[in-house]
Amino acid sequence: MTPAIVRVGAALFALALAIAAPAQPISSNQIVELAGQGRYDELAQRLGGGAQKLDPGEQHALCYAYSRTKQYRPLFACLDRLEAQLRGRDRSSILFGLDDATPTVYLMRAEALLDLGQIQPASEQAQKALAWYDKEGGPGERDIQIDALAASALALARARDTAKATEAAQKIEAIKAGFSAGPNVATNRTFALARVYLALGQYDKACAALEADTQFNFRRSVEELLHGNPPNWVWQQLPRNFMFAKCRFGQGKLDEAKARYDELLRLPTLRQNTGILWMILYDRGRIADQEGDRDGAIRFYRDAIEVIEQLRSSIDTEAAKIGFVADKQAVYGNLVADLLAKDRAGEALEYVERAKARALVDLLADRYAFPNLQRLDRGDTRVAALLEQHRVAEEALLAQTPGKTEATLTQQRASVSVSLDNVRKASPELASLITVAPSSAAELARLLDPDEVGIQYYLFGDQLFALVFSAQGSRGFTLAGAGLISDIRDFRSAILRRTPQATVLGEKLYARLIAPLEPAIGNRALLIVPHSGLHYLPFAALYDGKNYLLEKHALRVTTSASALKFLRKPTGGPRSAALILGNPTLDLPSAEQEAKNLAKILPDSSVLIGAKATKQALISAGPRFRTLHIAGHGVFDAAQPLDSRLLLAPAAGDSGELRVGELYTLSLSADLVTLSACETGLGRITDGGDVIGMTRGFLYAGATTVVASLWQVSDEATLALMERFYTNLGKMNKRDAMRAAQLDVARKIPQPYFWAAFYLTGSSG
Repeated sequence: MTPAIVRVGAALFALALAIAAPAQPISSNQIVELAGQGRYDELAQRLGGGAQKLDPGEQHALCYAYSRTKQYRPLFACLDRLEAQLRGRDRSSILFGLDDATPTVYLMRAEALLDLGQIQPASEQAQKALAWYDKEGGPGERDIQIDALAASALALARARDTAKATEAAQKIEAIKAGFSAGPNVATNRTFALARVYLALGQYDKACAALEADTQFNFRRSVEELLHGNPPNWVWQQLPRNFMFAKCRFGQGKLDEAKARYDELLRLPTLRQNTGILWMILYDRGRIADQEGDRDGAIRFYRDAIEVIEQLRSSIDTEAAKIGFVADKQAVYGNLVADLLAKDRAGEALEYVERAKARALVDLLADRYAFPNLQRLDRGDTRVAALLEQHRVAEEALLAQTPGKTEATLTQQRASVSVSLDNVRKASPELASLITVAPSSAAELARLLDPDEVGIQYYLFGDQLFALVFSAQGSRGFTLAGAGLISDIRDFRSAILRRTPQATVLGEKLYARLIAPLEPAIGNRALLIVPHSGLHYLPFAALYDGKNYLLEKHALRVTTSASALKFLRKPTGGPRSAALILGNPTLDLPSAEQEAKNLAKILPDSSVLIGAKATKQALISAGPRFRTLHIAGHGVFDAAQPLDSRLLLAPAAGDSGELRVGELYTLSLSADLVTLSACETGLGRITDGGDVIGMTRGFLYAGATTVVASLWQVSDEATLALMERFYTNLGKMNKRDAMRAAQLDVARKIPQPYFWAAFYLTGSSG
């Protein structure tokens, strides 16, 4: 907790409880005693038990306890209740040592939101605290101003707005810490500056701020732990010790940083603060790399990843406390680079898959809010209960409770492991969304079709790694990554403008991405696992000087190889019955004709044209069909990818827009979903290089295979391609049917714009 809230909390326990004595079962003296001993978990349990109605002082104590123990769900509800109690309160009452405790509500919210990675809402709460200070604050509330500026600066730094974050830091520096401001303001000010400058990567200034705090001493702090085990050391002093070592590392003083990191790693209590532990292990790996000790670096990176994969998704509990937020994906990238340098391609492949799985886990804002749980539980009503048991066990482990013993931690870790294993047994797919489930290279190879070889790409800085895997083993290649995204952008632009430059750029990218791998891939079909901007590359249109890649290889795509094991098995048998939606917006006559023509190819189909092609029709009828075909408009929203949407026909009280986010509430049993619309295959690239879009949404909803597009397609060419594709399905699998259809169109209209937009992801069968 930030010093301002600590001060307010201390004032609460010393002063505010005199306002009204609490009813049983807990007294004012007991609250003061529990808080003084740092027993916040017990305080939260006693006050939050519902046995008594809480006055504002007691409510603040409860919120403070939740904030200290990082119990986010009850914290936000508690703060809402406290804010309602404070609204309109008689300002003549002294509460928490302040005339008004409202800013502490904003500050607790801001810190929790920073922990959860919700940067914009955190910034808004910090601005509310600043607005309160500008209107109501005085010299006695300087620490409120400091903490609000720090929270705002940290949010700005994480949003990469360096100029405004620096401006906020300068405002903190300008604050005078005189006698009237209170005894803690000087320490609070220096610590806030250290946090902000660390977040900005200005290590000299961060070190200077820490060194200016005469109350902090690295060596004395460690000695205090070793000889006295002071309460809450691991949550208060350890972050400062890490910050100091991190500053030295950032300054390039490797010997000093290494010595301090190693000293901290020897402390048995370090494992209690996993948010700090993994960052220390990561930095030690980087130091080992700089020393030329690649084997040592690999050990440190692997240890860091083991800790990372135990952490709760989308929660970074040290972010608000220390300012610095390390990139978890960089740990994987450094490890993959070192493993390939040691010719350990199979292990590198496994960690690339783990990196993508971790990115997906981090992507979910709340792992326990799955509207599609009914589909995931496969009729097993225990799944929701098991998921809740795992949440409770994990929150108990993550609770930052002073005085936790190693025996308690061991017991809590075992409880988390057991609860997660129970979820995994009941619903492996759901478990993959809440934790990383490592797959070996051999397991990944078994997910390939018999005639197929996999290519896993992984872009890390200016390095591009390509891992070719099959039943015969894995091979790793290090390719040039610099300028790749720009080349892909230029290639796409040339295709869309239909210029001769498209062939030149396609040949350049082929030489860069495919030619070095040819000895390993032979003439087999390809499963391509893109990464980062490669998700937007039409691989089919890459050109070797004589032939397009599609002419040489059958292709399919997946966001991760591991995801294939969760695909529902195709039903088998005839696919004649289909649900076909055409021209829902009444401005695409060719889409309407496409739907009618496909109905002739697929007998017994249900065809909904124009105003009948509603979202509700898809939701209600979709689960009954093995094939879904939607011919209409698609809209890609780069800023809000979950708002990307298919434009279906409006109905009463319904705009007809089917958004990506809504797909996670659907339950389908389709072997094939074809999105014959514009830009349905696009999505936003996440920090882990994975992509959010329509394809992922439909696969999550239960589709086995999705066909989607990478750009706005030609109506006439799409009609010809789709007719050929569905005709081919009667005599070949989906992957080969799409390839044959694309090649047929290419023979008539060679420009890739007309045939290379569509790609197949998911099952090929």
